[in-house]
Amino acid sequence: ESYGYDSCGYLKAQSAGRHRISEETERYAGGHRLKQAGNTQYDYDAAGRMVSRTKHRDGYRPETERFRWDSRDQLTGYCSAQGEQWEYRHDASGRRTEKRCDRKKIRFTYLWDGDSIAEIREYRDDKLYSVRHLVFNGFELISQQFSRVRQPHPSVAPLWVTRTNHAVSDLTGRPLMLFNSEGKTVWRPGQTSLWGLAL
Repeated sequence: ESYGYDSCGYLKAQSAGRHRISEETERYAGGHRLKQAGNTQYDYDAAGRMVSRTKHRDGYRPETERFRWDSRDQLTGYCSAQGEQWEYRHDASGRRTEKRCDRKKIRFTYLWDGDSIAEIREYRDDKLYSVRHLVFNGFELISQQFSRVRQPHPSVAPLWVTRTNHAVSDLTGRPLMLFNSEGKTVWRPGQTSLWGLAL
């Protein structure tokens, strides 16, 4: 990997293997805010929070995502480029307790154990669809259990299917892989560079 910077110390070029971003594709505005990176443009409010992200592609209309924040800098709303509206709620400690999309009739609720997420529930059409339990050692994920309801036909009683996976993490607590009870790898993150560039 290699990186290039301008006279102000801003990142302006990076390469990782066959992936390269040419120079002068990243521009910054006042307050050291990234204004443009490649074909993506960013806009901020007076508090420095990103309120929109627009991607430009040749032959296509610009695709804009919008973000809404509260006075505590917590994300309270998101609108995708396709017009999907998501709403977010938090508790008094700033932890997310719910996100929902009324258009898709999907809702997620979050249960916490201190600063670690302990359970995520997914509801579809106001019916419980899946439950994910997570076990942490500090901030390091140890294992997770995922349960999902299966009902191939309305005349058949719902059946809950559960699987348990265990995690291997690096020194920072970032999961490197998940494997099942038989030791088979079931998930690996995509390989990225130091700055998140997909390899």
